[in-house]
Amino acid sequence: MPKLVNKQNKIELILDASLPLFAQKGFNGTNVADIAENAGIGKGTIYEYFNSKKDIFLNLIESWIEISDENLNEYIENVKNPEKRLQAIIDWNIDWLNSIESDISKIFLEVINQTITEGGVFFEKRDIMEEMCGGIRDKIRDVILEGVSEGSFVPSIAKDVDKISLNICAYLDGIGLYFLMNKPSAEEHKAMASHFVKGLLKSLKH
Repeated sequence: MPKLVNKQNKIELILDASLPLFAQKGFNGTNVADIAENAGIGKGTIYEYFNSKKDIFLNLIESWIEISDENLNEYIENVKNPEKRLQAIIDWNIDWLNSIESDISKIFLEVINQTITEGGVFFEKRDIMEEMCGGIRDKIRDVILEGVSEGSFVPSIAKDVDKISLNICAYLDGIGLYFLMNKPSAEEHKAMASHFVKGLLKSLKH
């Protein structure tokens, strides 16, 4: 009787095998044969589940973002006050950056590289990254509108909620890049974020 293969397990095996290679060698320095060898399977088996190296990379990033989004949902699910929930979203981002493994941080930088470099995976497909990363921006947007509805934040900001949520995400991306490049202590990192949050909440309430 033929051995049954769990498709999802095989996909996860390939993605797990690709992560350290993309992290250490970058997208351009990694090939499908390397991934197959690291996964302990034949190169041909890779193509039963993925169309190309780019397809593997895209699925890896999508999986990473989905897991992060699930973790964020768990982190904030019991925080009901809009002001505290906005604080919690930023706190989670800082805690996450301080807890991720070295390979994940290198993947983060490789995603940036593949977005800003001509010919990169995301260079002409930034809508993919926009769609993938929209989750946290939408959460921030919803929290701000809820705060306006409950009277925690001033009504006048509602018309600019998309710009405000985008600016907050840009700050989180920027401080994340600063952290990965400069490796400040966790305490310094949190102090920087705390200063930003105080100014942010003040602007939303006045």
